[in-house]
Amino acid sequence: MKISRALGLGVVLFAGSAVSAAQLGTATVTNANHYGYYGFASTSQFNTKTNIGPFTGTARRVTVSGTLTKVHVDAWASSLRVLPRGQGIANFGPWFQFTRQRDFSGTINVGATIYAPGGFDASKTMNLEMYSIDSEGFVPGLDGRSTLTYTFHDDFAPGSKEFSGELAIGDPTFNRPVQVESSSPSGFSAPFLSNRFPYYDVQPFHVDTAGSYAMATANEFESAAVLYANQFNPASPLTNLVRGLGQTANVIRNTSFNSLPFDDDATGGTLIEADLLPGVQYFFVTTAFAFPGTEPDGGPFVGKYTNAITGAGNVTLGVVPEPTGALAIGVAMAGMIFRRRR
Repeated sequence: MKISRALGLGVVLFAGSAVSAAQLGTATVTNANHYGYYGFASTSQFNTKTNIGPFTGTARRVTVSGTLTKVHVDAWASSLRVLPRGQGIANFGPWFQFTRQRDFSGTINVGATIYAPGGFDASKTMNLEMYSIDSEGFVPGLDGRSTLTYTFHDDFAPGSKEFSGELAIGDPTFNRPVQVESSSPSGFSAPFLSNRFPYYDVQPFHVDTAGSYAMATANEFESAAVLYANQFNPASPLTNLVRGLGQTANVIRNTSFNSLPFDDDATGGTLIEADLLPGVQYFFVTTAFAFPGTEPDGGPFVGKYTNAITGAGNVTLGVVPEPTGALAIGVAMAGMIFRRRR
């Protein structure tokens, strides 16, 4: 296996000064209209589009909080989204999404964290287009409204790690596993094999604190990522799998990445969020949707990436140390006590 190389109608309000050294600035967009799918001119022209910034510094994450209000009877909360554009970020990146909830009524509170591995230039104005992927059969219609506050930060949580690499011809391949969003309690289906065999890189890591962690990849290909616990065997890709996703929302690509073709589905980002435990060996696998040449309307499936792992505690890239000395004796004694109690 290859180990990765560690390396409109809206009103905008700007904060007068940063609250902390890590906070670059804040903007609130009020009463923003979300019409049908942004790719259709007949609907995009009605969506609220708002410039926010500029702020001084490099942003590595954006936190968002606010409300979504249902207007159209068929609107889903998870389909009210925001598309970012701007000179500080690569074109055709992932969208912002604030909830996986579907059916809703009235007004609900929402929030999200958007990750930017490698950071992006916050001194360049960002344009946000509010839209909905529900377009009522391509008939323009107002699906919902949002009031959202965006806060730009120049850091990740303490103890986070970033690393970079490149998927390239000649890298190993595997049968990429995948999950889809579902109504199950976990929010995702059982994993299954995609029967596509993309290139991959794998980064072992472990954490020192139990809690929630985010693993984000920003890249220049049609993205996917997989998280494993304990062991990763590419010949048995469903074994030890924690989460396997295609490209997702809530990742920002900076201008070091390519623009991605306009006429395919690539957005160049995947975000996996999971609860992790200390002392467990994890493997973050950066991969693509498919192997080059196998999807005539997709790709690209090779290129550069920058990843970030951030969360409740310190992240260490590499393998979990073996117990030694007094620690090993203590572990052995604990095992003996456990066996006696059984």
